[in-house]
Amino acid sequence: MDGKNWTPKDIVFDGTKPGEDWVSPVFIKNDKGYKVWYVAHGYKIWTRDSQDGKKWSNPIEVKVPYEEKNMHHWHLDVQKTDLGYEMVVVGFKSNGEYKLSDRHVMNVYYSKSEDNKKWDTLKPIIFPSGKRVGFDGKGLYRSAMLKEGKDYYIFYSGIGYDDTRGVGVSTGTDINHLKGLNLSDYQGKIKLDNKTE
Repeated sequence: MDGKNWTPKDIVFDGTKPGEDWVSPVFIKNDKGYKVWYVAHGYKIWTRDSQDGKKWSNPIEVKVPYEEKNMHHWHLDVQKTDLGYEMVVVGFKSNGEYKLSDRHVMNVYYSKSEDNKKWDTLKPIIFPSGKRVGFDGKGLYRSAMLKEGKDYYIFYSGIGYDDTRGVGVSTGTDINHLKGLNLSDYQGKIKLDNKTE
């Protein structure tokens, strides 16, 4: 495969069945087939396996605790790395009455597991900036993780106080001490459409 030419699309999961909504699914392919993680049934994380990517095992809850009480999972990403499995997830606090606005004031949290069974306690690694004019002033949303060697790149969306949206990236070799990247940090040249700017 070359990333340009693709096979015809095929349905691997039908989310229209009652109780079968997979929020923010993350798929990993390995030598045994596929693994998926997703959020469902009361903001819990679930995982399933499949040999062919179509017939899935029964769901197993992945218990990933927070340091704080009354926290709930939302969008997540999971990667297979040299440490086993690593996860970034946005979480929100609620005492039972779930409001859409709760999911506009989230942090990005991190956890890892050697076996996808016992996960470390989630700890916040990226916070809203709190700036009244920042794209991420009010809260953070969906995040994605890329790890190359020891270097982490965490991409995340943000929500401003005026409900504008934007995308940020934080990098570093220590997941608990990432640095936000902006264009002034970049020493080289950015190439766009074969032009250098």
